[in-house]
Amino acid sequence: MSDLSTMTSTDPLSLARIAMMKGATVVKKDDFYVFGSMSYPLKVETCFRRTLTSAKTQYYTLKDVFFYMECMVGPETMSIVDYRRAAVKERCLAVVEADAKDLVAYLSGEVDTVSQLDPAKAAEIAAQYSTATKTSSSHEHAERAVKSTDKNMAKSDADAKIDKLERTDDEKALRRKRKIGLINSDGGPVSLSGADGFEMASVAEIHASKRRMLERNQTSVADRVSVLRNSKADYSFITNEMKQSRGLYDVVMSKRKADEAAAEKLEGSSKKKVLPAMNTVMKPIIVIPSAFGSIINSTNAREMLQDNSYIPLEEARARGMERVTEQTILRKIPGSNIELPYKLIDNPTKLADEEWKSVVAVFATGQAWQFKGWKWAEPRQLFANVLGVHICVDDTAISENILQWSCKVLQINRSKRHSDAIAMNKFWEHVDQFVKIHRPEIQKEIDNRKAQFTQ
Repeated sequence: MSDLSTMTSTDPLSLARIAMMKGATVVKKDDFYVFGSMSYPLKVETCFRRTLTSAKTQYYTLKDVFFYMECMVGPETMSIVDYRRAAVKERCLAVVEADAKDLVAYLSGEVDTVSQLDPAKAAEIAAQYSTATKTSSSHEHAERAVKSTDKNMAKSDADAKIDKLERTDDEKALRRKRKIGLINSDGGPVSLSGADGFEMASVAEIHASKRRMLERNQTSVADRVSVLRNSKADYSFITNEMKQSRGLYDVVMSKRKADEAAAEKLEGSSKKKVLPAMNTVMKPIIVIPSAFGSIINSTNAREMLQDNSYIPLEEARARGMERVTEQTILRKIPGSNIELPYKLIDNPTKLADEEWKSVVAVFATGQAWQFKGWKWAEPRQLFANVLGVHICVDDTAISENILQWSCKVLQINRSKRHSDAIAMNKFWEHVDQFVKIHRPEIQKEIDNRKAQFTQ
């Protein structure tokens, strides 16, 4: 259990928790959330860590948290797919399933702590953004801040820089005396205005709070060029991130090239015995969606069908994986050590009528427009001639179209990766059964290859 002794009620996540437990409304004003006489930027980081395999620790912002609660908690909730799309549009970091339950439980007051909380981060944020003021003098203090703001805006650049240096010295001295979370910027004990601490702040208070934060975050540089000449600034993290991304990309692409080369080599020969080339038919073809919104697509299909591992879109992008419109995977023929190559494509409009005889499976997304321009554009006619498969996450609803079409439905768990192999094994069982009944040419080729190794 995390040590919360250093947590303070002035960090943004604690304030959000208090508001939700009391049923209070948090005011959103311009680019800030207002908690009584305190305000935080929408994009301020909270102390809630994101559960994701990464070299760098990520924290959800205040906007990420409120957006998730708005979309996924309440009488009207979105589907997980719609929420993720909305999060991208709102430029929010989507809350992953591994964090969602703990986040809601903490904010609602069901539990007092969860493993994702970072007390040190909470103290750091509270110290950086502490803007609490005593209720009795908040209006008078805010009026003075607004007048000072107007006056400073009229000053020359030189005077403004001098004032900034003086303010910085004063803040440093006050910070040395302040105990984190116990004394606010005015030197008094931390307190929230109003009975519950969440009554609406005045316009003057909001302006004063924004002005103080802008002053505190100013950088004494001439322009965007001179900031790069700052001897104290270290930008090595940028080059390190680029090198890491490039390294992951090179590993993925080299693995794909090696697999494809092995598949091509397997076409003509084997170390032990020569396999017959597939002269009578082409490689079995599997059609996969090109849309990133699909669970399986042209980015992660190899990992799912060959390695039995589902890689979410966000992780695939982090690894530098890209869309591959046509690729070859290897799969062992059941009951033998022979690997058979399968061709994966995401654009079957280029297939000739003869090539459709080699199509053994089509992954359907549930949208009828997916089949536009295909040999069989009508879904029922398509799935009367080829194996239709739909794969989805087990906590989402299945499309009505999929239920009406003749499609096999496979489900995977959003967080339990060891269960991916179960779904993929089921997929290959469906493919083998379909080939035996509807693709006798391919089945004959498979039987011939097996016979070569049993002689």
